[in-house]
Amino acid sequence: MFKPMLDKYLLQLHMYKDFSIIEKRLKVLADSNNLISVLTADGIRKYVNKTFCDYFEKREDELIGSSLFYGYSENQREIIENKLLKLNTQNEPVTVILNIGNNNAKIIEWTITGICDDNKNLIELVAIGKDISELNIIKTQKEEINALLNAYVEAIDSNIICSITDKKGVITYANKKFCEVSKYNLNELVGNTHNVINSGFHSKDFFTNMWKSISNGKVWEGEIKNKAKDGNYYWVETVIIPIKDSNSKINKFLSLRILKTQIKEMEEEILRLLKSHEDMLFMISHEVRRPITSIMGVLNIFNEKEFEDTESKLMLNYLMESIQELDYYSRKMTKYIYEHKNENKFFSNIIA
Repeated sequence: MFKPMLDKYLLQLHMYKDFSIIEKRLKVLADSNNLISVLTADGIRKYVNKTFCDYFEKREDELIGSSLFYGYSENQREIIENKLLKLNTQNEPVTVILNIGNNNAKIIEWTITGICDDNKNLIELVAIGKDISELNIIKTQKEEINALLNAYVEAIDSNIICSITDKKGVITYANKKFCEVSKYNLNELVGNTHNVINSGFHSKDFFTNMWKSISNGKVWEGEIKNKAKDGNYYWVETVIIPIKDSNSKINKFLSLRILKTQIKEMEEEILRLLKSHEDMLFMISHEVRRPITSIMGVLNIFNEKEFEDTESKLMLNYLMESIQELDYYSRKMTKYIYEHKNENKFFSNIIA
């Protein structure tokens, strides 16, 4: 059905000079997967290939005689008209991307070429269309992924100290947060090792064990005290992840750190308070009870004696009652100290 019509059209093309090239092209494109349509200069379809019919789910006779604007909205018609105007003035192929179908679900990229006679008058149009709906979906998904990645990178730069080193520990990348906290600029960090921020707080064994772990492909986690360029110290909760190449060999390390200087300072302050609290209670329980015991001993000696005047006897009784009361509360405090001493030590071990 399509072949006889194509042959008829090709016979018509022989009426024009140098149309042999177009003839060859149309023979190749007749069974193409692309949408092929030949139209008059006014945009009325004269020929459509099978792919075109299948795509629009129409018979050939339903499409022949239809307008170039068939199936498109008013806005899209304006786009086509502007493109055709350019075709008339420049006599060069034009490309236009249009949406069709329900909710504009299908997207076609059209390339429209004008055919002119010897007097350069436009006599026909050849439109070749390609469905790029899937490509557009991929493009949209790629844009969404890129947007998410950009948001992720921005979030990391704002909150997480990040660096990448080669397998020898030489820094190849440091993010904005790393520079901000360490007070070193990127040029000062890249090409250097993390020794540049070594505070001297940790032992050699600490870093030896760390390197042994990550060199064996294990993820390392721990707290590290670093020293910034301005001399200030800062603590970071660190995770170091070995990165492997296609041969499963480690070729770099990714380090992610969360600043926790304030938390460490609070922990240290709590430990100092616990220590001073324990020292104070220890002092009270021992230094206070010793003189109390001594006073009670003296008062007991005086209490065994008989006083002639009543006033002295009353005063002695008053002192004895007061010292006994003081002894009671000091014993109670001592008991409290020993009951909570282990709790304080347990808490100290947790935050130390």
